[in-house]
Amino acid sequence: MAHFLIYKREHGSSIEKELYRDMTIPELIDRLLLKRAVSFMGARDAYMLMSGKKGVDGWENVGTPAETEPLVLKDVLSYDEIKLSAFLFVSGPTECINSGSRRNCGVLDDDDIEKEAIIIGAIGPRFKRLNRMDYEDMVISKTQNTAERGYGEHEAPTRCMDVLRHTYTRDASLAKHAWRQLWAELYQVHSYTYEELSARLAGAASDRYVKLPRGGAWFDNEVYYKRICILAETVLLEAEGRARGRSVFLNVVGCGLGVWKISPHQTDVYVLTFLERIRAMLDEEALDHITDVNFAYIGTSKSVTALFADRSEDKESAAKIMFLKNERHPKGTCIMFFFLSIIDIPNSRDSPV
Repeated sequence: MAHFLIYKREHGSSIEKELYRDMTIPELIDRLLLKRAVSFMGARDAYMLMSGKKGVDGWENVGTPAETEPLVLKDVLSYDEIKLSAFLFVSGPTECINSGSRRNCGVLDDDDIEKEAIIIGAIGPRFKRLNRMDYEDMVISKTQNTAERGYGEHEAPTRCMDVLRHTYTRDASLAKHAWRQLWAELYQVHSYTYEELSARLAGAASDRYVKLPRGGAWFDNEVYYKRICILAETVLLEAEGRARGRSVFLNVVGCGLGVWKISPHQTDVYVLTFLERIRAMLDEEALDHITDVNFAYIGTSKSVTALFADRSEDKESAAKIMFLKNERHPKGTCIMFFFLSIIDIPNSRDSPV
């Protein structure tokens, strides 16, 4: 948050510099929560605002001289803020009115069910819009990952004409590079251009880089893993903190694995990352109350699904992890529903109920 404010004060538009000039981190967090859209979806960014106004496109202009009503920075988030806001989580209590079956249709049926639960709202990686949000961090493509867009090492020009040209483009060039460095530092990775990475890989895929089906782009598994680590650890710690002495049944959905997904392999990495963080936190004795973790309606490969097979040698394991098409949530536990945030409209694969 602090680095974001510093960046905008230095490299933002005149509108952004005015807005962020005296803004504190708590004020920024309030803004990220209060100025977001009710819905924001699709490749054209179809939206509905808190005011009830609807439309498509135009978000790239928010915070620039080209912004127009109703998409103006004083009233809505800019695209950069939307990306930052995806790292905010909101949780709170809710009442259960039925068993939570897949297609319960909101019909009241409160016999023999747990009456209360906690909803944890989170936002997964979004790849629906080219060159925006998580796409710019995790996808390495020929058109996006160029020096002109801030990727790679920033090199000062040496030739006379290049120096003169750089004098007039320096601010824009430095701003783009600084933006890329901000996120590269968060994930602790090198910011590659497409040419740099292609030369390094020589066309061969690796455990870290997966070739995407179209366009010859690469997908960075390490950055995706670190993004999901943030999500998983936050959800697990929030569930643990809200347990208050009770056992927790944590219902995990595929956050970002519906219409936002760009590659089928993401599902396996998502689940394996959750398992890895659960194991690590159990070893650290950080999870004392989470007894059950249910991965709801997440379709993994056969090799990952096999990890959840009921093998006799695992009977005494302290970790109890389920991977079910769960039709009822257990009574007698503190239920934690892990849902997508209000900014995301999930499709049928994203939601467990």
